[in-house]
Amino acid sequence: MAPGSAENDAAITSIVNVEPLLCNEDTIEPVVTLKNNGSSILFNVIIEFGIPGGASGIIPWEGLLAPLQTANVQLPPIPISAGEQSIVVRTMLPNAQPDEVPQNDADTLAFIANLPGTEVQLQLTPDIHGQDITWALSNASGLVLYQGGPYPDGSTGTITRDFCLGDGCYSFTIMDAFGDGICCADGEGGYVITSAFGEHVASDGQYGAGEVREFCLEGVGVSEKSGVMLLGAWPNPTSGPVNVAMPAGKKDVSWRLVDMGGRLLRQGIHPQGIPLLQLDVSDLAPAIYILHAVDTRDRMSVRIQVQP
Repeated sequence: MAPGSAENDAAITSIVNVEPLLCNEDTIEPVVTLKNNGSSILFNVIIEFGIPGGASGIIPWEGLLAPLQTANVQLPPIPISAGEQSIVVRTMLPNAQPDEVPQNDADTLAFIANLPGTEVQLQLTPDIHGQDITWALSNASGLVLYQGGPYPDGSTGTITRDFCLGDGCYSFTIMDAFGDGICCADGEGGYVITSAFGEHVASDGQYGAGEVREFCLEGVGVSEKSGVMLLGAWPNPTSGPVNVAMPAGKKDVSWRLVDMGGRLLRQGIHPQGIPLLQLDVSDLAPAIYILHAVDTRDRMSVRIQVQP
């Protein structure tokens, strides 16, 4: 269905403000582009976001978007884990109506979080043929994390690049287009990769057309807790009781349950140190509801679907 041919059709067209490689960051704060693909003015929509297998939440958006107009929407801080992952953002219920074109509701952005991360440094001294030199650093999945070159000819100064890496194994690939490496006929070139502990994990200069050097990092460290609230609900969907995981060891958490129109249905204070809030929603009509939880520092929401 072409944009504008449906009356109610909202879409997420981009996710930005998230670096492809994060170092010692335990939250992200994406900005998403909301687009009205429908023929009617878009007054409100629900934006759902989440890390597959991790944190999730929803926020209501209200405004005025004419057909084909866009708006940038700032999402709240979202906790992330270490490694390769992605964030998925989708729209629901434009103008409180079913979305007529669900195929364009969602967008996904992949990223890597080195959490915790440690500094690893590359020092590269080219020979006089810098244009011949290219290199790349990849993780165990073959994903290129850093790359460099070619460099200007005639420069023999040392080039320094800092990497932020976590526990795991990596491959450093360096190539020479002429096939003679960077030492020693046309300059005393070479490279060395040094860990934060001063260990030379890879070094060379006489590699002909190229080489691959592998190294592993272990015991980078244990990340500290950021205090970001994580919420999960199960069973979900539900027709009776639902369990909501609350953050342990925090202050008392205030919570409220609202319907999609924002009408308050229930509220309470959950004592600190008790990890589970149990709610009986069997008396509610089948629909989607939102549980908001707030403590002195953090705010998070979770969607609860009540089924017949």
